[in-house]
Amino acid sequence: DVVLYSQNSGNNYQAHNPYLSFGIKTPKGVYLKGEEEYLNTEDPYGSENQYNLGVKTSRWNNQAKLVLGYDFAKRYGVEGSYENVMQRFAQETDQWQNRTDHRYGASLLYNLPGEKTSAFLQYRQTK
Repeated sequence: DVVLYSQNSGNNYQAHNPYLSFGIKTPKGVYLKGEEEYLNTEDPYGSENQYNLGVKTSRWNNQAKLVLGYDFAKRYGVEGSYENVMQRFAQETDQWQNRTDHRYGASLLYNLPGEKTSAFLQYRQTK
């Protein structure tokens, strides 16, 4: 994104935000899904927690997620997931906001009879 204002040109900025997603499933019910999103910007909209909202702040963040799952007996499914979230600020005065999170998850899925309703149970932990 390239944002140029005719007035208030001090708010002009560029944002680079590529995104990648993939998924593969075997005939036996094993599947792997992944996604990755990167953002490099100096926009005035603040970070995820609205740090420096209204102030142009140079930063980048990267979020990557992998899910490994298994569907069996046409009714049940289990998944394990891992997600890595990184955020880095360019200016030394902002670097106290740098962070790296590791998120782990486990999920159980049960398709109720009729195949139009399902129950889902998930546990997630962030370190």
